[in-house]
Amino acid sequence: MDWSERIRQLHENSFGYLDLLIARPGDLGELIDLACKGDTAAERIADALSDMLTIVGRGSHRNPTPCTGCNRPLRPGKYAVVMAHPAAMVTAGDIIGMAFCSRCSRTTEATQRQATAALRRIWPDARLARL
Repeated sequence: MDWSERIRQLHENSFGYLDLLIARPGDLGELIDLACKGDTAAERIADALSDMLTIVGRGSHRNPTPCTGCNRPLRPGKYAVVMAHPAAMVTAGDIIGMAFCSRCSRTTEATQRQATAALRRIWPDARLARL
């Protein structure tokens, strides 16, 4: 499925309203703990975060994964992942992940600004329910 089709599907499932969740690589353990206790939203978010960590981890020294905000190379463990998902519910197929370098994700507010700008580039009609 290409990006435009995925965004169309996400738009339909979310009625255009999204939440953004900011996570760091070290947050995966806590999400897994919550998932083991039956938190299905945490399970889906942990799956999405794990997928993003795998994607970023595939980058090599010669061909690193770029920051979504500024295209600088992401350094291991020195980045934030932002997952955009429908505000009403979280399902595994309804999450778009983005990764931001330590400079673009210096603060929560900076990360939110970068994620909002990146999301608007690919999905101008998205409405952020809350951050």
